Amino acid sequence: MRAGAEDQAKALQQERDLSIEMRRQARNTLGVIRAVIRRSLQASQTLEDLALHLDGRVAAVGRALSTASNPAHGVDLELLLGEELLAQQAREGEQVSLAGPEVRLPVRVSERLGLAIHELTTNAIKHGALGRPTGRIAIRWEIVPGPDARRLTLVWKETGVAGRGEAPRHRGFGAELLHRMLPYELRAVVTWVPEPDGVRCTITLPLD
Repeated sequence: MRAGAEDQAKALQQERDLSIEMRRQARNTLGVIRAVIRRSLQASQTLEDLALHLDGRVAAVGRALSTASNPAHGVDLELLLGEELLAQQAREGEQVSLAGPEVRLPVRVSERLGLAIHELTTNAIKHGALGRPTGRIAIRWEIVPGPDARRLTLVWKETGVAGRGEAPRHRGFGAELLHRMLPYELRAVVTWVPEPDGVRCTITLPLD
């Protein structure tokens, strides 16, 4: 009888913990969406531009959330990447390749990183590898142990695009996200390096 009561108490506590986590996650998600709206307004030149890009960005946050069946278990990085690329009609095995170990991201991290992948993909469609038949994108990631926390390093490398070296346009949402939002909110380090036939963007951030 005592064991049954203990099991019931444990189950109730787990439900409370999950409820608390879901409320906290809802607040975080609303914060992300508010930031997306505010910065999209600042970066857009016309209402049409705002409507087009805002819809895609909010959808990217939604895709990140949809991949997290249980917030406590996190979000699978490869699934997050695949869902975002597929939404932009970019399929693995055609112009895009993915490689790296299994990684479970905290939901908070997945929302921001999903937005970054959305911006990189959109930029590649307009100006880079996904806008040209010869273009290719290789996405690689690894986990590096550190003295304080594990660190995820993700490399987005575009090739087959001669003269492709510019970062997402200055003051645009993509540049703001990569060089200000991710460093501030996730303590990420982001580098954008032009190469002879494309570009390499590296995002490194702590996971713990």
